[in-house]
Amino acid sequence: EMRSQTGETFWVLLSSRIIEFGGDNVIYSVTSNITRMKLAEDALRLSEQKLRDLLEIAPSAIFIIGVDDGRVLFHNRLARVLSGVEEGSLIGLRAPDFFADPLDRALLIEAIQRDGPVKERELRIRTAPGETHWFHVSATLVEYEGQTAMFCAMLDIDERRQTEKQLELARSETESANRELRMVNMELEQLASTDRLTNAFNRRHFEEVALREMSRARRYSLPLTLIMIDLDHFKSINDDFGHAAGDHVLVELTQLVRTHLRSSDVLARWGGEEFVILATSTALEEVTMLAEKLRDLFEHHEFADLRPLTFSAGVTSLSFRDTLDTFIRRADKALYKAKAEGRNRVVSLGAEALA
Repeated sequence: EMRSQTGETFWVLLSSRIIEFGGDNVIYSVTSNITRMKLAEDALRLSEQKLRDLLEIAPSAIFIIGVDDGRVLFHNRLARVLSGVEEGSLIGLRAPDFFADPLDRALLIEAIQRDGPVKERELRIRTAPGETHWFHVSATLVEYEGQTAMFCAMLDIDERRQTEKQLELARSETESANRELRMVNMELEQLASTDRLTNAFNRRHFEEVALREMSRARRYSLPLTLIMIDLDHFKSINDDFGHAAGDHVLVELTQLVRTHLRSSDVLARWGGEEFVILATSTALEEVTMLAEKLRDLFEHHEFADLRPLTFSAGVTSLSFRDTLDTFIRRADKALYKAKAEGRNRVVSLGAEALA
């Protein structure tokens, strides 16, 4: 460091030697002004110190790790806390020991070399008490102190993962509870809409469906037909064979009828030994033929320990002026006519035969 005549300070590179000149020994010096280079070095040192100061207070654990030997070249305060070293230095320690799976370090370097900087890769890292936590690890390759190194920033996400795991478990339990609740509701709805003995729809549900189908039939000018069935001499079955036998007959009648209906048709137990069938988009003639087929099948159906049984049926189609009550009363009128004419028969009444 030298000072000029004007008082300014500057830096020179000085080389000197003693030589003989004119019979005397003199000092021969060569100087080179290196002030700019010196200022640049000072600025670089200041910049590096500022960077170190910033990394020291960073909210993540920071490591700079040699790629070749895996030794720690730099770390900040949180890195020391992570490693359980409140005082002292981690410089020179082996970084692979920090990874729960040492292979993770090699795979991390390989990913950086192949794809460039890695952001927030979830890895398991050993913490101070010897526990293993999940961390977000972001890393890139840098030149540090003359060698290739990996710059790593690690953020502990173990608590967040635990919270996410608990939320996922709670969500799974909630979904499971909701599924069970839906199943219970479906069972309750089924119980509320079906007859307990025969598992056919009950009267209340049939009326709800019939009102909707009547509205749809009128809106789109579609036919809608109703069959009303009543077992012949059913009281004698209960009297002669008991109510259990009578219940068995009702169940078998339901099963027999259901196997010959479409999915769009609606079968319901109207009450006692009476049943109703609502046939959508089907003309009176076709439904009358269906009723006759069912009557014949039932007549020839074999019941264990019982005599042959029959039923009577009334069939009618929807009129534009019908209410649900008049629609049903007309089917009942046709059924009464079948009974009066000797039972075991089907009688149909057109929409013009208003009840």
